[in-house]
Amino acid sequence: MDINAWSHSHRLKLNVQKSEVIWLATSQQLAQLNQADMTIHLPDGALTAKPTVRNLGVQLDNELSFDAQARNCVKRCYYHLRRINQIKRYVDQECLRSLLHAFITSRLIL
Repeated sequence: MDINAWSHSHRLKLNVQKSEVIWLATSQQLAQLNQADMTIHLPDGALTAKPTVRNLGVQLDNELSFDAQARNCVKRCYYHLRRINQIKRYVDQECLRSLLHAFITSRLIL
């Protein structure tokens, strides 16, 4: 089905500048795709498939391995832990313990 026609029939406007495309498949299936398969042509422009996209704050990769999400989470955690390390000499032990506890529990996915 044509994406542009589907969007129009559902009273949606497809914004090519803000849209992303991803192919979800195994690595063997992805290797068989050629460049023409990776591009979707629209009246307003073309969309090229990306290896990772972001949806509702979650990084999805084309094999759904969640490696990109894990790397992004680790990167953010190291950033915040470095920031906590910078202020630890200015707060008492109880405050530092509470801060670390709040940080860790906010990152847990239940």
